[in-house]
Amino acid sequence: MLWSQIARCHDLRLHWFIHDEYTPTNVEAEELATAVLKQSVERFGRYADFQDVGDAQGMAYSDSGPGPIIRLAQAPYRLKIRYRKIAEIEPGVDLIRQVLRARPGEDKAHARFCRCGHPMFQVHRRCHGVINMLAGGYHYPTSKHGRETSPKPAKDGFYDNIADALRYTGEHIWRPQMILGGYAIPQPVDPRTLWKSPVTPDRMVEFPYDERRDARAFAARSCSM
Repeated sequence: MLWSQIARCHDLRLHWFIHDEYTPTNVEAEELATAVLKQSVERFGRYADFQDVGDAQGMAYSDSGPGPIIRLAQAPYRLKIRYRKIAEIEPGVDLIRQVLRARPGEDKAHARFCRCGHPMFQVHRRCHGVINMLAGGYHYPTSKHGRETSPKPAKDGFYDNIADALRYTGEHIWRPQMILGGYAIPQPVDPRTLWKSPVTPDRMVEFPYDERRDARAFAARSCSM
């Protein structure tokens, strides 16, 4: 589970901030939802408003009953999780690459930064799972000779789930913002004053795109269920 915020600075450029994560393993949807709702209040206040996005597979029925998106829409959770079927993951992975790529600034020395002076993509230092995923945890399978063995990123049951959650935020929030402009947050905001406390540079990590490390196959709550 990732807590993200995608907003426009006063230059009307998009910025993506990842503020928090919750990365348990082998938990039921109801247990996950209870923990996520509790952490949301603790981190961002009781009245913080979120757009929840997830995997379309969560709407599927199985022998054990309805999927987690259906179950969590009911009391006591009442979560309205947005989803849509996405046939291939590569467009989403490529979208994340685009976000991580250097963006034009005032000059080449500041090309990774928006003209407002802030990076386009930042991750809070407490999000160790996201940081490690972007640093190589999420990768393409390779043979012992260093060659790619599959056109799709490796699935390890941990980093690929974090990457999926990031991808869902990109597909549901970032991409529509790029196309429509002002889709979720119509008013420009100062990137330093997000949520209930300022985001200071010492607590955020920048991830510029690096062509040489492309083996890293690469306000919303996103989850891979």
